[in-house]
Amino acid sequence: MLSDPLPGRLSPAASLVISLYVAESGGPATGHGMALQTSYTADGDHAAQEGPDAWTGTTGSWFHLDAVTVRTRPRVGSVVTLGDSLTGGWQSTADRDRRWPDCLARRLRADPGTDIGAVANESISGNEVLADGAGQSALKRLDRDVLSHPGVRTVVLFEGSTTSRRTPVSPPTT
Repeated sequence: MLSDPLPGRLSPAASLVISLYVAESGGPATGHGMALQTSYTADGDHAAQEGPDAWTGTTGSWFHLDAVTVRTRPRVGSVVTLGDSLTGGWQSTADRDRRWPDCLARRLRADPGTDIGAVANESISGNEVLADGAGQSALKRLDRDVLSHPGVRTVVLFEGSTTSRRTPVSPPTT
């Protein structure tokens, strides 16, 4: 589901407040369990409420929202990082935007010679290149999670660094 375009302009690296209301659940919520960013929850429909008063619950996860697309000038491109938990920010500091894709975005914004305007982080903890597991494999996600972003010029793949599914190898005995 897509929303209607919203009016207005955003500054580079602006923080957004996006409120959602889900009347009924049709199964488990999609989301990012290890977002490393505090989100606020409320009971009831407060999606149109402008103040923070009802939003008293907190979670470190993102639910239901897949992406925010910002229209830019045609010459401005983007980078998409496709990865596992290390791309997602594993052991990074919560609420500080210290995932490596965040650092890459800051470096690109500081470079006056680049025409890259955004870095999209498409990570799933435990994700692998070819095998489904914690989510669909990176290969199956490529069209939906990477190539569907407007203006993609570069993809950085950092996958498969986990060893949870590998069979341990015993060292040779002497």
